[in-house]
Amino acid sequence: FTAGFLSIACFLYMACHGANYYRYPMEKLMELDTSQKTPEDLYNVCVTLASGAVEVRGELGISEDEPYTFTESLYTELSRAGDGYKSLTEEYPFLWTSVWRQKPVLLSEPWSYTGITGMYFPLLAECNVNTAQPDYSIPFTAAHESAHSRGIAFENECNFLAFLSCINSSYPEYRYSGYMEAFVYCSNALYDYDKDLWSGTQQYVTHGMYLDFQLLNKYIDDHTSKVTEVSSSINDTFIKVQGVPDGTLSYDRVTELILAYYAKE
Repeated sequence: FTAGFLSIACFLYMACHGANYYRYPMEKLMELDTSQKTPEDLYNVCVTLASGAVEVRGELGISEDEPYTFTESLYTELSRAGDGYKSLTEEYPFLWTSVWRQKPVLLSEPWSYTGITGMYFPLLAECNVNTAQPDYSIPFTAAHESAHSRGIAFENECNFLAFLSCINSSYPEYRYSGYMEAFVYCSNALYDYDKDLWSGTQQYVTHGMYLDFQLLNKYIDDHTSKVTEVSSSINDTFIKVQGVPDGTLSYDRVTELILAYYAKE
């Protein structure tokens, strides 16, 4: 009985999601050159992302003395996750989907101790979003899980599509989230390559942006525990089993795709 149950479960998983690990990579589908770029290229992209965040934050009308918070209900904000994909599907039809469900997790606060901000459940085509994280991060997470519902399996590709859909959204809170999250990934990568260049990007971070980043750091610090370590290890193993050698570190490879996108643009 157990063997039969596991066989059926594995078959359903592969049919609903697992097979997506074997599709064409995003750089081929979107004709992106992901060859190695220079630290200067990365610096320029960081400046572009920070400048985008500053501009959109101005549109949102948020005081520079307070972090960003939603002005609409959480359900309204989550319902907007597919908006940025509309224009993308015109150029990239493979991103179309009939799945629009973004589910706020009721137990988001205790779930935060696992270090997980979102999860796609393929058997129900359900995008689960941790709503305990800072508001500015939620749109990006919702867009990331939405990428999974569009048949994208690799985490770095979902991060990239989350960024791309967010900055193409008609809703400024999504554009802000996209620029901010992408800036974090790219500036962290630049810090590893060239700390002097990284220091140069910090002049483009406004006080308001800093408060948002500070709120995210506090959220992470407050929810880091032994449970986080165990959960991260399980997630890392799961991703590696899918044929991704660097496991959870693959999330960070979104930087390559963002650089390639701006190089193409």
